[in-house]
Amino acid sequence: MTPTTRLRAKEAEKVAAICLKDISPETIKSFFGSVHDQVALVARRDLSKLVTENAHDASLQPGSIETFDEPPPKSDQIILAFMDVISRKDGISKVAFICLDAVTAKDGATCFIATDSRGDKFADGLGYLGFRCVFASVPSALDALDSGMSVRELRNESVMAGGIWAKEVMDAQRARASHIDLTQFPPHEAWDDVDMGPPSHFSVFRTAHISTATLNEFLEQAYSQRFGEDVDPRVAFITGLTTPYTEGLASPPLASTPKLPEQLLGAKPADCDAIVRSCFPDTTLNPKLNHNRFIIMDEHTEKEKTVIMALNSENDGQLLLVRSKFEGAVLCLYAPGNTGLFMEEMADEGAKMEKGLYPV
Repeated sequence: MTPTTRLRAKEAEKVAAICLKDISPETIKSFFGSVHDQVALVARRDLSKLVTENAHDASLQPGSIETFDEPPPKSDQIILAFMDVISRKDGISKVAFICLDAVTAKDGATCFIATDSRGDKFADGLGYLGFRCVFASVPSALDALDSGMSVRELRNESVMAGGIWAKEVMDAQRARASHIDLTQFPPHEAWDDVDMGPPSHFSVFRTAHISTATLNEFLEQAYSQRFGEDVDPRVAFITGLTTPYTEGLASPPLASTPKLPEQLLGAKPADCDAIVRSCFPDTTLNPKLNHNRFIIMDEHTEKEKTVIMALNSENDGQLLLVRSKFEGAVLCLYAPGNTGLFMEEMADEGAKMEKGLYPV
């Protein structure tokens, strides 16, 4: 989609962007080079001064742009106040806003696209939800929000894209055909979104070829974390799409790569989720597997050493995705329901981090 195809309620509306840290003039120019006239950079917190792509260089120098940089909890409070201002401001989009943050200052190529979540019963007081996006794809991401895609859908897509939303990556993933007949995996009558089953036996779906060395690296790092007394989380690699689905709980070192069902190659998280909901409530399985939480190794795993953590027991059964490095995967997947953390919070925090990865 080109910048001129934005589906705004009013053509004159601009999306507001704010600086959470001092951002270099070069990075701001690069940002405007992608978003053009769709975005207005807030130069004063009360929106009395806005900077557009045609601004003189002097308007972009340090000190000319008032940042929203404050220590917590004041930092959240001023962003909430800003959301109140844009909700009443003519000519400013009410659909989303953009944060140029500490990660932007460091990488010079990504930003955080956010929406007001104060009316969202699942956001648990977070105030705003969003996802990290490359500059070049901001117009397309805003198009998607304007067209009715939810911020959680786009946040999940950013996880699927490796942690950062990029149009060309998502276009390729959407065009990829599934090899799994989902009619063969209807939801099990015993499935529900109340987290049940063994809380620490998690299935691992491989949707790309992963080397034995990388599988062992994952197991060693994931199992090395401290989980507390009497807690010993383990994973089982999916080796078939019929009973028993796995070859048992995995322990390093693996001598060889577990069998990989060809149908899983290129599978989407929703495909894996359908299998989890359909097959794993079966209490006769050995080992028994959690039917609300699972892990996905995808095309980013081999090179980037990251995995997707997935959970379907929050938000009335919505699928939530978070990308993590190996060492945090099992620990973070165990945390929701067993600690004070929720996957929604982890997804929100991960989206704000460098490379869109949940911090360990």
